[in-house]
Amino acid sequence: MIRFLVNGFNKRVSILAVALGLGLSGCGSDSDSVPPTGPTPTPSAQTISVSGGGVKGPLANAVVTVYAFDSTGSGFKGAVVATAVTDSAAAITGLSLPTPLDPPYIMEFTSTPGTTTDITTGVFPVITTMRTVITQAMLDSGEQIYATPLTTVATDIAVSNAADTNGTAGIQADEFRAALTAAASQVVSTLGFGMDGAIDIFSTPPLVNSATVTADEQADVAAYRTAVEALTAITYQINSQVTGASVDTVLADLAADLADGGVIDGSAGTTLDANTLQVLEQDPATLPIPN
Repeated sequence: MIRFLVNGFNKRVSILAVALGLGLSGCGSDSDSVPPTGPTPTPSAQTISVSGGGVKGPLANAVVTVYAFDSTGSGFKGAVVATAVTDSAAAITGLSLPTPLDPPYIMEFTSTPGTTTDITTGVFPVITTMRTVITQAMLDSGEQIYATPLTTVATDIAVSNAADTNGTAGIQADEFRAALTAAASQVVSTLGFGMDGAIDIFSTPPLVNSATVTADEQADVAAYRTAVEALTAITYQINSQVTGASVDTVLADLAADLADGGVIDGSAGTTLDANTLQVLEQDPATLPIPN
């Protein structure tokens, strides 16, 4: 549980309550939402604008970098295609992809000490780097595009599995997209904390916006945001049990472990063992939200 001090009274709020309160109030609150504007073409500049954000809590004043897909590069990241930042409301601002488009792209959010803030907690983000993949279908939809801890893990699993299957030099974009779909399903089933298996973590927003108007859509948002907070709490607690690592390292190790056999058993990475994995046996709703 996390304790807040409100008007002199202590309040205990679970991860689920925070997810519901912050996520579902996002459509009418500047404190935890991203303005609902989708990708739009800019003919004069021959670019396509992309909106969205990085969300554990929404990251304000983070750096946004979009990389071309390159199976020979680390993390399949090739040349930098575009850069931007998120504003004080955590919305991507000034991100334009040059045409002709050549998806998929790897989009990464990085946090700068002293500058970037997690709007949920008001302090520097616990997870400092998050990434997702931009596909043609996502651009065609015109919806906002988000990176979360879950899309980060899924992207890393897809990179690992595609490389193991094909050898880095032989991977094609369509093969990577197929690996990405499988990885997303795997992440929902193992780290989704009860999420509906039909939820697409790459296209479902972790905040209520103009595209989430029905009760079912908003329920998916709440479930997604709950999973985001729970996964972050777990990685933070695992990291507190090891020395010389970071929460980002733990997240990467979870991805490597899932890519290595499809289960989290401590067979990959340096931060996971029988002791640290006991964290996964807890009810995530009882874990304190970091900061």
